[in-house]
Amino acid sequence: MLLACDYTENGKEKVELLTAPWAEPGTIIQIEGDEYTGEKPAKIDIDHFCKIEYRVSGKCFTIAGQKALAAGKPVTTNKADNCEVC
Repeated sequence: MLLACDYTENGKEKVELLTAPWAEPGTIIQIEGDEYTGEKPAKIDIDHFCKIEYRVSGKCFTIAGQKALAAGKPVTTNKADNCEVC
């Protein structure tokens, strides 16, 4: 899955992909402070997925207001900040 955020720079709309180049493909994204048990739902439908808030705040990707981690490191942006992730 690709996630991106849009932002404005010098009056122009731009898009930045969220990346985690240190993480292996398929790495589980975790929420800071939550311990991953290895269990995941068999399926998450789009309605449930869309009810959760995904944002960039302080140049950190957040899920429901908590920092998102890939392989133990925060997923960050280079330029986008204070915006929604889609």
